[in-house]
Amino acid sequence: MDTGGTGPYGHGGVAPYVPGDVNAVMMNGAGAPLKLSFDPQSHLPGRVDNYVFANHRDVAALMVPFRIQLMAGRTVIETWDVKEFKIDEPIPPSAFRRSGRPASPAPVGAIRQVGDDERE
Repeated sequence: MDTGGTGPYGHGGVAPYVPGDVNAVMMNGAGAPLKLSFDPQSHLPGRVDNYVFANHRDVAALMVPFRIQLMAGRTVIETWDVKEFKIDEPIPPSAFRRSGRPASPAPVGAIRQVGDDERE
């Protein structure tokens, strides 16, 4: 299912939030209100404040937006086109090691807080 394109509104086909819009909800995110709009045909998230999500595709049974746009009104400021999503891919333990030094947990009791009088 492809819900991409510019649509009638020029930004992913998602209409701007209008008070009373049944396809939008107001949320509190990190103390600031956010407007979340849904595409009326697909019911997928289409916009969160100034970010528009489009070109949704099925990835491992999840509908994921392959295009994200930052908007200022009806003007596109930035566009990110995702080439590939990998979901539930194993991450090798080596990805969490710092280069040049093997990863090893700190021994119990080896970490202590330094008081103000001990700092350099």
